[in-house]
Amino acid sequence: MENSPEKEIQFEYEGTIIRGKFSYSHKDLVCSLEIPSGYLHGGSHIPYFAPFGWTGEKAEERAKQTLMGLWDFYNLVVEHRDEIMKALPDYFDQKAQAKREFEIVEQKIKDLKKSLRDGIITNKDYQKTLTLLKKKRDDISFSLSWCFEHLMRHFLKEEACSGYCSESAVLTILEIKERDLA
Repeated sequence: MENSPEKEIQFEYEGTIIRGKFSYSHKDLVCSLEIPSGYLHGGSHIPYFAPFGWTGEKAEERAKQTLMGLWDFYNLVVEHRDEIMKALPDYFDQKAQAKREFEIVEQKIKDLKKSLRDGIITNKDYQKTLTLLKKKRDDISFSLSWCFEHLMRHFLKEEACSGYCSESAVLTILEIKERDLA
């Protein structure tokens, strides 16, 4: 099934008029909530083996639910703006450190491959070391994503973080760029 044309939607939620857009295919729903600094995006996916998809009224109802969740998330971030702004520089310092560590591990993986090609190490040693380096790389990525999520959970309700909490979403709401905090 092709994507539906983007549809505008407007409804009242807790005394506020919510405006947004949504489109859907058989298995994906994409929503955009209109906010002062642009749009917040969210959506839903139905696994290919599910017996139903997003169509018509079902898609519109799910779009409303998604937009309400985005609105709640938006309001929580705005409510805690000052505390989040104070915490973000530390997060970005940790992010920069993690990026440096990640790049070092990537370089070690390249050097390891070269050592194998040049016959300096055996395939067995290569595999053992590569496994350890890949684990370290994955740990760095995980710790960074956990760090941001933990930072947000400190300020926001647990349920508000579930699906919408990303670095780009928070920065969009706060109308800042990472470089502004450096």
